[in-house]
Amino acid sequence: MSIRRNLASVVSAGVLALSGSGCFGTIYDFNGKIGYEQVKFGKTFFDGHNILEVKRADGTSVKYFDNDMHDLKVDWIRITNGKEYTDYEKNLIGEKTLQEGQRQFDDYLAKILELKQAKGLKDIKKDSI
Repeated sequence: MSIRRNLASVVSAGVLALSGSGCFGTIYDFNGKIGYEQVKFGKTFFDGHNILEVKRADGTSVKYFDNDMHDLKVDWIRITNGKEYTDYEKNLIGEKTLQEGQRQFDDYLAKILELKQAKGLKDIKKDSI
């Protein structure tokens, strides 16, 4: 009987740890289309960092990474075209490039909120717009 109780405690602790770690998302969670682009905002699986991925009509993919889960500031960007990709890290790119990436990131987050509010989907994670 005590083994079952211990197992239940371990499982409960795991569920609480996951729920407290931000695994259940934010108001920006989104997976749908904005215009001709496929846009997805969520958290990375292993470390819980924010990631915004935009797949453009021409096949280019741009990923914006926010390493601090709460500040919504772009720390690095990965642009993938075909099988090749380029990473732009905060300390390796110019201030203008980082500012442009942050502006794009902010614009997408604003569009996500607009679409969710227009459809009344503030807390729904998967949207098809």
